[in-house]
Amino acid sequence: MKYLSSIGLKSNYIEDTDFKQWINSIFALTLCPLNKLDDQWEKCLNNQPKSVLRIEEFLDNFADNYFEGGFPKEMWNHFGNENLPRTNNNLEGYNVKLKKYIVISRHFEDITIDVYMKRIAAMLVIYKKKKEKIGVAQQNISSSDEENESDDSSGEVTDDGVDSDDY
Repeated sequence: MKYLSSIGLKSNYIEDTDFKQWINSIFALTLCPLNKLDDQWEKCLNNQPKSVLRIEEFLDNFADNYFEGGFPKEMWNHFGNENLPRTNNNLEGYNVKLKKYIVISRHFEDITIDVYMKRIAAMLVIYKKKKEKIGVAQQNISSSDEENESDDSSGEVTDDGVDSDDY
């Protein structure tokens, strides 16, 4: 359906019932027995609507991906799959949950960069807080050193290194 939208055929699918039925017959090929798949494909090609523009682009893409390469028929055809899942809904659910926690971009690299930028920003905040604490501690130490020095400067130092105030 996404591809139909991308080439401008979504409105035809919504408005034209013959076109919608024809597209649905192509989608139904996923449930057709493998030994009858080529015959059903030929029927779809012979019954295609003539008045729809860009239908050849859709057919070329579909044939390139699902009949002549791309994906083997056994991979996308679900006829006879009794105990196997026919959809990827479990993956879709996982992706929905993931989108709540990560800003999803079009490319994996963008996602990775976004996650790492958030981590770096968090680490910088922690670093700045620690640096501020160290700065405050150093100021406290230096101010107490200055007080100690001012206390020591009142006494005179004799030749033997003893303060004259001590006598």
